[in-house]
Amino acid sequence: MRKPTLLRQLLSPIYLLPIVFGCFVIFLHLHYHAAFKFNAWSMMFASLAAVIVFLINLSLYLRSLFSDQPKNFRGLFSDTAEMLAEWLPFIILIFFYENLHHVTYILRPDTLDRVLMKIDEAIFGFQPAFWIEKISNPYLVDYMALFYALWLFFPLTLQMILWFKKMRTEFHAIMIAQLLCFYIGFVGYITVPAIGPKYVLINQFQKPEVEGVYLQHPTRYLIDKLEAVNRDCFPSLHTAITGIGLFFAFRVRKKIPRGRLILGIFLISTLSVWASTIFLREHWVVDVLAGIILSYFSYKISPRIIEFWENRNRLTSSA
Repeated sequence: MRKPTLLRQLLSPIYLLPIVFGCFVIFLHLHYHAAFKFNAWSMMFASLAAVIVFLINLSLYLRSLFSDQPKNFRGLFSDTAEMLAEWLPFIILIFFYENLHHVTYILRPDTLDRVLMKIDEAIFGFQPAFWIEKISNPYLVDYMALFYALWLFFPLTLQMILWFKKMRTEFHAIMIAQLLCFYIGFVGYITVPAIGPKYVLINQFQKPEVEGVYLQHPTRYLIDKLEAVNRDCFPSLHTAITGIGLFFAFRVRKKIPRGRLILGIFLISTLSVWASTIFLREHWVVDVLAGIILSYFSYKISPRIIEFWENRNRLTSSA
């Protein structure tokens, strides 16, 4: 069997998705003469991610020194480089997300919030945002704000577990599912721009803003700093990405230590994130429903993409 070439590795689904979407973003910017930009907060996040990856591998290296099979010092850097290479497509997402801001305004200057609002009202017969305001209280707001801010923590934690358990097929499946969610979601931001109930209905709420006790304002500040596209409601990627984590936690519950406990934690955290998107007035209900559908679609199709790619590699390698 021949060793996979660099070109073949780059054309694997985990890299091919960012390459295709990257070409799409570049085309839009060139066609509409939009400028590329880099957000300082996002660059800091990417750098921090690289440092964390190194520190994790450093701790594993130091731990191995006290075991029967100590690792080679060179292995520290090769393991770090391998991990960064596998996680690189996820980090690249940040750059693509930042550069959708100008394009969304060029392609569609208006928003479709009124359409989404009418869909919500057609489903429920009333506006859910107004009903939720009646049961709101500061401590519940803080609970929701915490989970809304930690939306990426839980699925990334599962990815880390799969990585260090060397469950590469499952790791690649969840990575591809997340990439699909993000890129389809980004297209949704461009074609169905919306800013959510907290802006559209601000003059109709009894209180213009939801108020917490300790957490709502600091988490809101952090999210505002990281938010590059302020018309990013449909579909809800908070919903889609946490849904991916929940679906895969269910899938691997029997393959990882304390899998059922992890699944229970993911169930509570995921449902909390989904509720927070509506409770904090960030999304219309239809945004959340679209996120759930997108999440399940990506979850189901990602293993098939991997299976197709592995079969193709097997045939070309044996030729």
